Amino acid sequence: MKKFTNKRPAMTAPGAQGRLRYFMGRALTNIRQNVFVNVVTVGTITLALLIVSLFLLLFVNLENAADNWSEKVQVTVYFDKELTPQEQSDLKNRIQALPATSKAT
Repeated sequence: MKKFTNKRPAMTAPGAQGRLRYFMGRALTNIRQNVFVNVVTVGTITLALLIVSLFLLLFVNLENAADNWSEKVQVTVYFDKELTPQEQSDLKNRIQALPATSKAT
């Protein structure tokens, strides 16, 4: 069985350097004394960041997929009666005149 000492580190030097050493020593002592709590804390933070990053990754990929699908819209039109070649040509020209049309066949 490990025996922990409650010995606090003493300030070894005056001023900011002594305070920094004191606080760093105290922090390391607390980490050594509370290993389980620190591991659970690190695990919880890791899990939270993982969940947030997975949702962000899913959102970005779905948004890109929706953008790609919307760029490739295709419309097929069927008529009740057959159009004459002149009507076909006029209709094709009107469709190609639309600003969002890239190709009409």
